[in-house]
Amino acid sequence: MNELKTPLNIYVIWHPKFEGGYDYAKQLYADFTRDVSEPLSRGLGIPVYFKSKEMNNISDIDYTSSNNTLIIIFVDSHMVVDIEWHSYISTISSQCEILDKCILLPVAINRAAFNISEKIEKINFIRLYELKKYEQKRSYLTFRIAHELCRLLYGLERTSKVIDNPVSPAPVNLFISHAKEDGVEIAKALNDHIQGDTPLKTFFDANDISAGYDFSSEIEANIENSVLLVIHSDKYSSREWCRREIILAKKYNRPIIVVNTLDSGEDRSFPYMSNVKTIRASNPINRERLITETLIETLRFKYQELFINYLVSKFNIDVNREFILSYPPELLSLIFLKDMNNDIIVYPEPPLSEEEIDILQRLNENMKFATPSLLPYLSLMKANEKSEDSLSGCRAGITISENEDITKYGFEYVHLQDFMVEIARYLLVCGVSLAYGGDIHYHHQFNFVKILTDLVKTHNKEHKEIPQKIFNYISYPYYLNIDVNEKAELIKVASFREVPPINKEFKGGTEIEEKYNIALNLSNMRKVMNDEIDVRIILGGKVQGYKGKYPGVLEEAYLALKSNKPVFLLGAFGGMTNLITQCLKGNTPDEITEEFQLSNEEYLELYNYYNDQATKEGNNKITYSEIVNFLQKVGIAGLNNGLSIEENELLFNTSNVIEAVTLILKGFSNIKF
Repeated sequence: MNELKTPLNIYVIWHPKFEGGYDYAKQLYADFTRDVSEPLSRGLGIPVYFKSKEMNNISDIDYTSSNNTLIIIFVDSHMVVDIEWHSYISTISSQCEILDKCILLPVAINRAAFNISEKIEKINFIRLYELKKYEQKRSYLTFRIAHELCRLLYGLERTSKVIDNPVSPAPVNLFISHAKEDGVEIAKALNDHIQGDTPLKTFFDANDISAGYDFSSEIEANIENSVLLVIHSDKYSSREWCRREIILAKKYNRPIIVVNTLDSGEDRSFPYMSNVKTIRASNPINRERLITETLIETLRFKYQELFINYLVSKFNIDVNREFILSYPPELLSLIFLKDMNNDIIVYPEPPLSEEEIDILQRLNENMKFATPSLLPYLSLMKANEKSEDSLSGCRAGITISENEDITKYGFEYVHLQDFMVEIARYLLVCGVSLAYGGDIHYHHQFNFVKILTDLVKTHNKEHKEIPQKIFNYISYPYYLNIDVNEKAELIKVASFREVPPINKEFKGGTEIEEKYNIALNLSNMRKVMNDEIDVRIILGGKVQGYKGKYPGVLEEAYLALKSNKPVFLLGAFGGMTNLITQCLKGNTPDEITEEFQLSNEEYLELYNYYNDQATKEGNNKITYSEIVNFLQKVGIAGLNNGLSIEENELLFNTSNVIEAVTLILKGFSNIKF
């Protein structure tokens, strides 16, 4: 596997006492990575990491893992009066000055922000305090960041560095396509807004085509290097040169944004104006929003190109570069391609629905479609002479649990949720059923069961009645709390595996007896689940504060490895998973020792009672040294997951969800189920 850098990383930094920091960071994650609450929508996929912790616990920024780095710092009064943060910010600023493709973007929450450090006081701050409403602040922040990222990825200097020289080469043109009869007013207003009220005049050239203008080779060449912004008015689809502009943009695989300004409507919609970003124009026109959305699509186009090429090179994938698309495929885009019989059409995440693939393959049933994450899987399945549907009988146990130290590694729970959704999505695409232990909702504000249901319906490979693809294992007494109405709604998608109590005679007792009984039933549920799954995927996990005999992640990993099940470990989020990877490398983390675990008085009581009962009944005692010794003996090679030691170490450390999914699917393709 080649040692390559990812195209771009974004880091968001704020002082832990700044109450609005997480809200802004989470919104930026939705804007530039994915909106975890809308898993069926397209995201940009750019990694966004969070840095907000007391100085002695905050992790360093990784300046070396990506070709481009953007560091966003929310500067408020708490940061200004914290001297330790002055030094930290100065260090970041010095690093950005040294590195060629590292940008520091400070955001002023109030006027006091300019007192943070002499190192950055001369940098052009984003002045959020000048805006009153939160929505205005959020929108302006996205606009400015998208603009700087476009300049960064297209190789231009920052806006602040070209103020004295307003003539700056434009990496792409903004081609405003409109019908003169009823679209020219909006087109002119947008052009004037760009040139007069935004810094984008150094980035975009605006192009207008007048009615009757000859559609010459000059215009075709212009569109070939442009972002097409379509003013979709009532007359637009009836104009020949407007339709040609759309078709040419599709031919050259260019970004297209359609602004819907329909009033009375149109007699016939133009069929080739679909499958692109569409914005409903407000009245009056929200010009700032339109330009921001255009910037986002421009950024999406460039980043997807860079990231697809990165994955193709990283995993040595043999793919025809002419068949790499920057937007989801459609019949029109496929017509422009040649000799498609034996090639794979590559397009950005997320995967298409089964209904769309069915239609596309009617043009040519031999065509294959894949997002970058699916490429290694498809190529290896072919090399191993396996059918693409050979995983349809496989059941993967997903262990994804919150852990206390997640912020130490630059993450929040939104990152964990995103990993859950994307891993689930791709396993379902490949026909794998998912087994999940515990509360399937995961979090009250994150309805995992609803998301899984939508994913199953979208990526159902059976084409007929939706099968049960989700298996929820729940121990006694927790399954007593499941709402029967919810079970009824999910009956076609999810199966609830209610594991009965070990001691059916137990009707309640002392507090310690209750805890002991819960621990026994949790272990029993995990054993039952382990017997019925084919592979285990593990991420996060509590180190303390759990209810079982062992931390749940540790016990499930131990059970899977003891029974020789393939195990995938994603340790970048910290938690128990990270500690398990350390054991596999021969280390003995303090957290997986009796001394550390028994420092918790509540757990100490359970430990003593559990081991006393085990002695009386001849059962296995709680013994951490036994698990650690086993893991050290198994080693990385003993994960038995179809990946090399080098690939497993990459999986241990990657914080890029698409890279993680790619590795997991590559392992699946090599496993003999």
